[in-house]
Amino acid sequence: MKTKRTSIAAVALLGLAAALAACASAERDAGLGPVAPLKVEGEGYRGVILPADAGAETGEADEGTWVPTSEQVRAAERRLAAYVRAGAAEREPGPWKPLSDYHRQYLGTLRDGRRCIYINLLLRSWWESARKRGRDGDRQLVVVFDGGDTFMQAEYDVEANEILWFSVNGEA
Repeated sequence: MKTKRTSIAAVALLGLAAALAACASAERDAGLGPVAPLKVEGEGYRGVILPADAGAETGEADEGTWVPTSEQVRAAERRLAAYVRAGAAEREPGPWKPLSDYHRQYLGTLRDGRRCIYINLLLRSWWESARKRGRDGDRQLVVVFDGGDTFMQAEYDVEANEILWFSVNGEA
């Protein structure tokens, strides 16, 4: 009898774990609430979708936040690559490193009631060094002033499917 109860309890716990995982996945897909960061990777990019509360102290999310999906990030990356090819260098003088040399952080933001994705680009060598020193860029937006082309940012409007702006940090 004890073995049967133990088996039933184990099955119930597994069922609960599966249900919680499904809810977390549905919550992320719906763009709701702070959830664990999600690593994403595609052709020419690699990064992390930050939890909704990751930019709370930075000023990048004054109107609110949400959690983008990996499909929305993929669309943002396609537009970012096209934007850079189409002449971002004329607006932000380079030369800078190829986009594939940068680790990304993605934060869903609201601008004038529209869903946008703030894309934080951090030179991969800097990123790896910062992680070795204990910096948690998987849960918190990294904000750096100056630093030149080691740090770049862009913002993508999900509904309009366009890059709103692109910026390369200045030099101190």
